[in-house]
Amino acid sequence: MNELAPGIYWMAPDHTTDRPVLAAIVGSRATLMVDAGASVGHARQFLDALAPKSVPPVRWVVLTHSHWDHVFGAPGIDAITIATEETRQQVATMATYSWSDAALDERVAAGIEIPFCREMIQAELSPADRAELTLRV
Repeated sequence: MNELAPGIYWMAPDHTTDRPVLAAIVGSRATLMVDAGASVGHARQFLDALAPKSVPPVRWVVLTHSHWDHVFGAPGIDAITIATEETRQQVATMATYSWSDAALDERVAAGIEIPFCREMIQAELSPADRAELTLRV
């Protein structure tokens, strides 16, 4: 966990599974998290690293955009999720998808998903985790 300035924390990206930077902006009574992460495990890792800082609870998560690696962690965060209407619509569409290997392959073949994202999703989430994936809209 890195501190950019007093009350602004960030965790470095992990290019192994395309995990993005996650951040927290700490106020006197609540904390705002920027992006939810690539998985519930990613979100938990961030929150666990933030815990020793003794910050107020995370009350909000702002999604910067709808890419999988920024939204898949939202179900693991007990906070209000905030996004633009366009992001909400895209996440709602993604929530209807199967995330199995076959479904990912079909979306890559159809040009909906790119091969890089398929590979990173498969690296981040096991087939069992993807079978149980429920996105927060």
